[in-house]
Amino acid sequence: MTIHSKLIAGIAKIEKATGKTLYKPYVATRAGTLDPVTDTTTGDTQITFKAVSESYRADQIDGDLIKSTDYQLIALVEDMSEPLAIGDLVDGYRVQNLNYAPADPDEAIAVTIQMRKV
Repeated sequence: MTIHSKLIAGIAKIEKATGKTLYKPYVATRAGTLDPVTDTTTGDTQITFKAVSESYRADQIDGDLIKSTDYQLIALVEDMSEPLAIGDLVDGYRVQNLNYAPADPDEAIAVTIQMRKV
């Protein structure tokens, strides 16, 4: 059994015990880019993923790097259609920061995504 399947099984067990859906689907939008040479714009990119939403603890909120209205999404990298980037938008919130575990995104299993109201 892979680490991914063990984590998914653990999430499913918690969801069954609580009767709540914790690992929810999300869609992020990455704005298109302008090619200054050809003066053409690429369309927006849609990135699908599943994540668990979690509030920050009071001791983590400093009012600068982490604001009281910020929240975090914890996603398994394998469940993302492509990696998120700072600035991507999800449900009216902007991706403010990304922390991969382990730190190398190419080897990461999970990512913690800091979200901030636009």
